[in-house]
Amino acid sequence: MIKCDDRKKIYSSAHKLAELLRNSEEYNQYMLAKEKLYTDENSANALFDLRQQQMQLQIAEMMGKEVEKTRETLDEMYIKLSSNPDVNNFLNSEYKFVRMVNNIQKIFGDTLDIWPEEENEIGVMNNLLN
Repeated sequence: MIKCDDRKKIYSSAHKLAELLRNSEEYNQYMLAKEKLYTDENSANALFDLRQQQMQLQIAEMMGKEVEKTRETLDEMYIKLSSNPDVNNFLNSEYKFVRMVNNIQKIFGDTLDIWPEEENEIGVMNNLLN
């Protein structure tokens, strides 16, 4: 059982980690790229629309629908959109920051043993979700 003092240390450490992330080069580059992207409303809206359509595609795919033609269209949209230097810079900066956050999450998951490791565990988890 976690003592109150230990809980405070955990939350304090989480706040320190968040501050370290906020001061990281990856985060600052991401925020600068995001700010620059949002100065061009058309590009920002086009990227938002593309991401909405990508989510709809993923949902349709999970439901077993045929999505190949839609995927090709979205791929073409992505290529066109990423040719814009501000969009491309944003996407690259976002990728680097998200990759760092995902690596931290993986460290937590591996250290705390909270992710299923074996195929059997994954099957059990999928059955619970369905």
